[in-house]
Amino acid sequence: MSTPSPDDSETWPTLPYADWKPTLTTLHMWTQIIGKVKLACTPFLNDWWNVAFALTARGLTTSTTILIQSKSTMAFRSPRTGNTRSTTRHA
Repeated sequence: MSTPSPDDSETWPTLPYADWKPTLTTLHMWTQIIGKVKLACTPFLNDWWNVAFALTARGLTTSTTILIQSKSTMAFRSPRTGNTRSTTRHA
């Protein structure tokens, strides 16, 4: 383990829980909803890997899921990108 350097506070912004709680609650709700969709639309894999989210440079995303005869991926992106939820349909 390394000791934090004095300039670490500039690298990582503070994240007060009280200010972030509404965002946390919303993000948790949406991940639960998309997780349930993935659970219903994908075959079970060991340790529930079929519903896991992947971490990307812009946020969280799912693997491709077949939804009513079309393939889709769902992603949660950082508010800095201007899009917090997106769905991509593949032919």
